[in-house]
Amino acid sequence: MNWLIWQLHRKQFAFALLALAVFAAVAIPTGIHITDVYRQALVTCPQTATCDNLGSILFQGDGAFFDGMALVPIAIPFLLGLFWGVPLIAKEYEEGTNKLVWTQGVTRRRWLTANIVWMLAAAAVFGAATSIIATWWGQTPNALHMSKFVPLDFDGANLMPVVYSIFAVAVGALFGAWFRKVMLALAVTLGILTLVQIGVALGVRPLYQAPLIQRTSVDNSRDPSGQVWILHDDIVNSHDQPVNLAEPTPECGAADKNSERKAGTLVTCLAAHGYQWKTVYQPADRYWKFQLIEAGTYVMATAAVVGAAYALVLKRDA
Repeated sequence: MNWLIWQLHRKQFAFALLALAVFAAVAIPTGIHITDVYRQALVTCPQTATCDNLGSILFQGDGAFFDGMALVPIAIPFLLGLFWGVPLIAKEYEEGTNKLVWTQGVTRRRWLTANIVWMLAAAAVFGAATSIIATWWGQTPNALHMSKFVPLDFDGANLMPVVYSIFAVAVGALFGAWFRKVMLALAVTLGILTLVQIGVALGVRPLYQAPLIQRTSVDNSRDPSGQVWILHDDIVNSHDQPVNLAEPTPECGAADKNSERKAGTLVTCLAAHGYQWKTVYQPADRYWKFQLIEAGTYVMATAAVVGAAYALVLKRDA
């Protein structure tokens, strides 16, 4: 059975290894370069008093490349789900080869178990290799922009590419078994994975633990320090109600965009009347706790999805 699975999927594995090699060929030299530039900047920045502004100084014009590299470890689980997970069962149904396999001394359960175990294991290995490269490459951008906790960087590092990969393959297999048509299953799988990815990052993850709140006077810096995830920040009045400074305040009027002196006077007035910056955030020391919570959630979801795929395949007529 293992030999058969290798024969069936060896081209997919070879293509994945080629893609990983291309990613590594781009990531390794560019990662070494940006790390060297950053370290050199740390040595020289005290002389120019620019150490606090390196994020806005270094690598200007390279934003598109940095964004593209950050998206690679997020895109790979999608590709695995679409091109490994979906055809795993749907292609057998669509071509009718499932009837041949299941009548050659191999039970449906054994065939399904062997295929799913192999593909999930391969997805985990491939996701782990991707994560190692992406996490190493992202150390410098994260240090520059204090961004490892924000959704895009959180999703592409450490445990996340591994659990996303196995979940995506399981979802692809489930919808392939459900619809038994590759193209239809591809479209539905892509939609479901996109909704889950966005929904978890923006709607579920902030709720893993109650966020912290920092309040500072309007005339002081409002951002907590470190690799924090700022959920939102507002100017609030003494009753903790958000206010829009584009509109006149009862106590101090409105800002004058054409007069720096008047704007400064407004800030002083607001501070005297108890106006504050209210910043809601997740602190940096929760990063690994959130990684573990989300990884465990995806592992349990994967188990549920695999169970549903078993139910569809084993209870349905061939």
